[in-house]
Amino acid sequence: MKERCEVLIIYEDAITRAEAVRFCDSLVQKFWSKNNFQIEWCPFADLQTKVSADKYAELAATAHILIFALRPEAGLPWDLHTWVESWLELRGEREGAVIGLLDTTATGESGGTYCFLRQAAHRAGMDYLTQIPDSILHSISDSLDSYTQRAVEVTRVLDDILHERGKPSRLGSEE
Repeated sequence: MKERCEVLIIYEDAITRAEAVRFCDSLVQKFWSKNNFQIEWCPFADLQTKVSADKYAELAATAHILIFALRPEAGLPWDLHTWVESWLELRGEREGAVIGLLDTTATGESGGTYCFLRQAAHRAGMDYLTQIPDSILHSISDSLDSYTQRAVEVTRVLDDILHERGKPSRLGSEE
């Protein structure tokens, strides 16, 4: 039985929608065998009316994946900013992912648009991605056994920290 995966795509115009279509085709192709995708499309213009904005905020609050296809150079319009804040209030502690489809932070060009979306994802307890993930719909169990297993697991990052050689920093002391 396939798991249901709800996806909401917020796009700016015809060009960004075309990018989102290509991305979604790849996403669906990669995970189709295990997931039943429910994809909703939200043109940015629809967020400028209260009725539509409220409808899409409810969808965003329950979606597994939110994909933002926005031009990074355009800046984040206030309507989108307030809309993101509205679904953050509704979402609670649901896991999921925000995908910044046209995020170019690696090249230092995206400025505040995707930086805000990254911070919003983190405030919601969601992953922030810029490409197709290796897996989706991976929830963490709340069982005591799961907590115990994660507490004793030494990840690569933790291992690097534990085996770091070098002079300890002297924070707060004068040299």
